[in-house]
Amino acid sequence: MKSMRRQLLFVTLLVAVGVATGQKPAGSDKQLPYTSAESGAEMYREYCASCHGEDGKGDGPAAGALKARLPDLATVAKRKGGKFPAGDLYQVIKWGGGIMGHGSKEMPVWGRAFLPASGRNEQQVDQQIKNLIRYLESIQAK
Repeated sequence: MKSMRRQLLFVTLLVAVGVATGQKPAGSDKQLPYTSAESGAEMYREYCASCHGEDGKGDGPAAGALKARLPDLATVAKRKGGKFPAGDLYQVIKWGGGIMGHGSKEMPVWGRAFLPASGRNEQQVDQQIKNLIRYLESIQAK
């Protein structure tokens, strides 16, 4: 329960400080909490589960505060005719939602959010996103 509250607070803070638009509050050097760049599952739990839910069903503790219903991330491949859309997901995670049919503008721009925590290392950010996508692929319903 404490973890869920922390995640809800984290999401609220992200929205409040404008992470979704790449802004950060004046005078703030706050960074995202550390997660192992190698662990897509750890990244998912820390950054995604508060909205998308622990199992990707779109029922995280912060989901009710959003305008749009979140998709079931465990059925992305099924909805795409059995092909996992890794490239589409990369674009949404890196650049944010708003891509036709691939998320709303409420989706944080994680590529920008991960950049300061990586020491502004674009390759590390790309690797983090790819590891997160591999995790999402691993939870696909068969």
